[in-house]
Amino acid sequence: MHHAREFAHTSFWAVARRLPRLVREAVALAWATNRRDTATSIGLNVLAGVLTTFGLLATTGVLRELFAAGPTPDRVRAALPALVVAAAAVSARGGLMIAAGWAQARLTPQINYAVELRLFETTTAVDLAAFDDAGFAEEMDRARERGMTEAAFIVDHTVNLVTGLVGLLATAAAVAIIQPVLLPCLLLAAVPEAVTAVRIARRRYLAMLARINRRRRMWMLARLMANRQTAAEVRAYQMREFLLGEYRAMMAVETRAELRLVRSQTSTRVVGASVAGLATFGVYAVLGALLLGGLVALAAAATALLALQSARTSLGVAVLATNSLYEDALYYQDYRDFLERARARVSTGGAGAVEGFDTIELDGVSLRYADTDRPAVDEVSLTVRRGEVVALVGENGSGKTTLAKLVAGLYRPSGGVIRWDGVDTAELDPRALAAHVAVMSQDWWKFPFTAAQNIRIGRYDRDSAAAGPSVQDAARSAAAHEMILGLPHGYETLLDREFKNGQDLSGGQWQRLVAARGLYRDAALLICDEPSAALDARAEHALFQHLRRRPDRAVVLITHRLANVRHADRIFVMDQGRLVQQGTHDELMAAGGLYRELFDLQAAGYLDRAEAEGDTATTR
Repeated sequence: MHHAREFAHTSFWAVARRLPRLVREAVALAWATNRRDTATSIGLNVLAGVLTTFGLLATTGVLRELFAAGPTPDRVRAALPALVVAAAAVSARGGLMIAAGWAQARLTPQINYAVELRLFETTTAVDLAAFDDAGFAEEMDRARERGMTEAAFIVDHTVNLVTGLVGLLATAAAVAIIQPVLLPCLLLAAVPEAVTAVRIARRRYLAMLARINRRRRMWMLARLMANRQTAAEVRAYQMREFLLGEYRAMMAVETRAELRLVRSQTSTRVVGASVAGLATFGVYAVLGALLLGGLVALAAAATALLALQSARTSLGVAVLATNSLYEDALYYQDYRDFLERARARVSTGGAGAVEGFDTIELDGVSLRYADTDRPAVDEVSLTVRRGEVVALVGENGSGKTTLAKLVAGLYRPSGGVIRWDGVDTAELDPRALAAHVAVMSQDWWKFPFTAAQNIRIGRYDRDSAAAGPSVQDAARSAAAHEMILGLPHGYETLLDREFKNGQDLSGGQWQRLVAARGLYRDAALLICDEPSAALDARAEHALFQHLRRRPDRAVVLITHRLANVRHADRIFVMDQGRLVQQGTHDELMAAGGLYRELFDLQAAGYLDRAEAEGDTATTR
């Protein structure tokens, strides 16, 4: 509802003044999507309008002959040619409208496909840092939820607007030919219904705007009561009556608001119908006066009444299409603006080839997230060599994960330089660089694919004959093979219970799968961010044994379980974004400081437990 207030307080005439530009944008969008369907839809609607004029004129000829003096059979025979023309015009118009609707309906999925693909091509290419920007995330959500869906609507409403205007012009042309005096009467009689339609639509819109927060709360409560992710806690804490009570309260207020809207709209309809009735009565009075004065024939007067009904319908369609087109265009502009700004956040990088690396050097590297005062990483310098296992250690919020993402190339430093074999990564092809990196993240996503696909997406484009571990090999290395074989369909088991025959995994089982995905990628640089947080002792031991086996791979390990970093070649200790210590485990223990303090705290827990177990055994 980002533009709701702006739209709610914009007059219809202000909207109408912007119509030419909006129509040009909509036609340009449709034309770029499919020229043939666009031309067909608009062209056939125009032809249908032309046939409306011919149909009304032919109807006048039919009525003139039927109302003429003479025996009835003679009058019918005289009216037959005009009747054939009228019937042909009506039939042809109906056929053209169906064909135009077919072309218009074809445009909708094509436009949706084009705008959705354009959006996701952009969102998957922007830098990771963009998603840390709250403003970017809000714009992206608005572009997805409204802007993307409105693209097809602005084309639909533009075609409807053209259809309504053509129908109105065609009717006016027929009336002007039959009797020009009736033309202003025709238009004035159609206006009250159009104004009523606009007021009813605008009143509903204002009511929706006033109730949007309540409706969002109802939506949130509905999600809580009918959601697999919340079902366990709702039952464990016996929240059913609480949630139902909240929903009943919201629903009661919402129902009263809806009833008030119905009353208001009904009042508007009554007033509109009354004014429209008076206007129609005025048209009849004018027609009667013209008939009595001999200024218009009875056949022309009857045709004018038919034209009045047609004009009302066409004007109503045009007015409502105008209203809708303006609002849709606001949100579609959000979509266009987002794409423009997002393209500026796509890293182009250099064109340098990347064959791998022997050393990765960080020289005074810093990174500051958007809207934060303190840097997450502050002037860190270190070197990672192929064949080494290095560990990043520190308390929560010390910058370990951010530093690892900098090493992996997921973030670009806001200060300092990262070099691969002496070459600034800004000069290298980012896609080629990323191909040499694998990340086992602590925040994994449960992809709704099969177990095999969940592993294979680690390097989905690798040919089956290419070098590298197989899916099963990667699963064995991560202690996941036996677990996967135990699933109902083995590696082909779908891992999402929201689909038929889908299965779910425990946190530890998912982490094994994520580890297998990272190992399947078979990259020269492996970033392991808390890779064993949810693993049992046996799976954790198997994973760390595997991580130490590859002399041709550099491993950057982040873990709070310091027992797992004792065998690392080097340990880097982080504190509030800065590198405060580095060395081997023995060197850091001898030096004292933060690393020893953290290690001793963890060791004390194990020692206390061991002593307690020893005392119990002695007592026995």
